[in-house]
Amino acid sequence: MSFGARVRVSRQSRDLSQTDLAHAVGTSQTCIHNWENDNTYPRPANMVALATALGVTQRFLEEGEGGCFNGHDCGRGAELCKSRIGPRPPYYG
Repeated sequence: MSFGARVRVSRQSRDLSQTDLAHAVGTSQTCIHNWENDNTYPRPANMVALATALGVTQRFLEEGEGGCFNGHDCGRGAELCKSRIGPRPPYYG
């Protein structure tokens, strides 16, 4: 699974639109679209904000592996650990 696919699956698992995620990250919907389609890659500061907004680790987004924010390695590879999926982040619009 590519970086963009991990972003898309994580976003959809949280029931966020691209616009919702863009507001949470502090970027544009076009950036989210480009990331999900592997056209561009986030800058380091946006990567931190993206992982936080999606409730996943940067390592998961970058490599497709690693633990969730609950402090354990879920060991599910590309499949999302259900414990990663928390409440929807606030909308800052």
